Order: sequence, then structure tokens, then C-alpha cells
Amino acid sequence: MSLLRSCLFFTSLVVAHPALAGASDARDAGRELYEDLCISCHGEGARGEPGAGSDIRGSIARQVTMAIGGGYEDMPAVELTDDEIAALVAYLDSL
Repeated sequence: MSLLRSCLFFTSLVVAHPALAGASDARDAGRELYEDLCISCHGEGARGEPGAGSDIRGSIARQVTMAIGGGYEDMPAVELTDDEIAALVAYLDSL
């Protein structure tokens, strides 16, 4: 098998792999949640907005889960499912 054909073959496996497609779906769902619930305070790309919300890029899953479930400083608590929280974390991890 030529190098080009090998590369194309392995690329097709990566693109078609269900676990990777699921990760992409989770990021997309997380981005939608972020845009609906978080962007007004935390800004585009989670960089923060002066006087509104902090930069949350690089936040770990535990921090995000605790802030969402219990609120944090001026941020109100938000009721999300475990899957929604996982999707939001996946999106934040992709930034």
C-alpha cells in the first residue's frame, strides 16, 4: 500500500470513528449550551467580560460542575443534566 493510500485509509478511520464523532457532537452541544447560558458573562471564547464574568478557559471539570450546580460569587446556579455538564466541559476543553 502506498504512503498516500495508507494516510487516506487511516484518516478515514479517524474521521469515521464513532467515539471521535461523539466527542465532536459533545463539543457542539457544549458550544450551544455555552452560547445560550454563559456567553453573556464569560464572553466569546470564554475569555471573560470585564465586570461580568471571569476567563474560564482551562477550568477543570470539577470546577465547572461545582460552579454550575451551586453558583459561584455572582453567578447563579444552573440546573443541567450530567450529559449537558459533560458537553459544556468538552467545549471548554476545546478552547
